[in-house]
Amino acid sequence: MLKKTALALALCCLSLPVAAQTTGNGPYYANPSWDQQLPDAQRFIILSNWVDDIFTSGGAAVLDRETGLVWQRGPIFNDTAGAENWFSALTTCHQVIAGFRGGWRLPSIEELTSLIEPPPHLTWPAVFQHVAGSSFWSSSSVAESTQAYFGTESSVFSQTADKATTHGVWCVRGGPSTQNPQ
Repeated sequence: MLKKTALALALCCLSLPVAAQTTGNGPYYANPSWDQQLPDAQRFIILSNWVDDIFTSGGAAVLDRETGLVWQRGPIFNDTAGAENWFSALTTCHQVIAGFRGGWRLPSIEELTSLIEPPPHLTWPAVFQHVAGSSFWSSSSVAESTQAYFGTESSVFSQTADKATTHGVWCVRGGPSTQNPQ
């Protein structure tokens, strides 16, 4: 009888829905769920324990709780200093060490688009730095072409350029690598 009661209790507990924390204070747990729409104050967490050459006191990366991705706090370069071609940008992200972690890559155009408010606003979340006025590569190539998508403050949705031109580099960590070096 005791075995039947334990089995019934176990089956009952296994079928109950489990609620995950999606907002509020607490650990940095990322519950990636592209169906969520979190306000910026709850969506983005500056990772204060992540340091690099620029942010030596921490805050070199930002966790996006909506997608589960970790972003550099801002582009590595902007149009006025050290912009790179697309092929070089791929390599740069692969070599980044931030927060004593590798595993960085160029984001896809869809990942970049997920950060910006759609038209007519076209604003980047305030948690990121050095984004305004910059342009930066995505990993997304134009099919059967020598062009790739890039993002700017005014148009992250459909801008393309030849891969030999130069733009800044903004790396992301996590999620599947969608790079398609053609």
